[in-house]
Order: sequence, then structure tokens, then C-alpha cells
Amino acid sequence: MCLSSRCEACDTSTGNCIKCRQNNTYGNDCQYHCNPGCLNTACTQQTGECTACSNQTVYGDFCDKPCSDNCTDRHCYRNGTCTLGCVTNQHGPKCQYTCSENCLAATNGSRCDGLGICLEGCVEGYSGQNCETGLCSDFIDLYTFHSIY
Repeated sequence: MCLSSRCEACDTSTGNCIKCRQNNTYGNDCQYHCNPGCLNTACTQQTGECTACSNQTVYGDFCDKPCSDNCTDRHCYRNGTCTLGCVTNQHGPKCQYTCSENCLAATNGSRCDGLGICLEGCVEGYSGQNCETGLCSDFIDLYTFHSIY
């Protein structure tokens, strides 16, 4: 016998709910409401985790975390990675990194790609894919240096 009238089906040994009458409730007695961020306010019976999120601008087990402002249109998957890529000059799975200041400015759009690799090359004095390697501007020939001194 079920302990709560809110239950449709119960565990016969404990009386705890295993299926609630209302789709938007959960818990041993169906006493909790699913997060409104859940698609159709549906969630798992025991934990209340959303089965899916109601829109692409939130993520997490309970669809209660906003996607990063650095995600294009603030759209992300349930794990928080951006679905449509990053806004200008951001990179990384959650667009959490900024392109190097040493990347040349792009004529249209971002200075780097999704991996942080500079698209147009480096500003003077820097090299490498991410333009993080500084070049010496005053090269000293060690042979000449030692000969003079």
C-alpha cells in the first residue's frame, strides 16, 4: 500500500513511491516539484534531476545554471559546452578563454579559432600558434659579446 495518495505505484516493502501521479513531482512521497527549467517540468523520480532542459540557455542536472554569456546566443548543451560556438575573441568548450592579445586583429570576427589558434598571425615580437612566445628584439651575438669583453 502506498503511503501517499500522490503515488501511482509504490514499493510494496517500503511503501515509498516509485511512480508519481503527476509528471512534475518527485520524491518518496511525490512531495517535491521538478525544477521549472526541466522540459515539460519532467524529472527523475528519486533525485529530481531533469530528463531534459526546456531551453538551450540553461544547463546542469536541474537545468538551473545559465549558459555562458560567451556562448553564441547563450546556447549550450546540458553539460555547459557551447552548441553554436563562441562570441568574438573567446574560445574553449565553454568559451571560457579569451584569445591572446598577441593575435593580430581579424578583419571579420575573432582573432582566434575555437582552440585559441590565432587566425591572422601574431603581432610583431610574438610567434607560435597562440602567439604566446615572445621573440627577442635585441639579438646579441654571444661570440661577438665575448670577443669584445
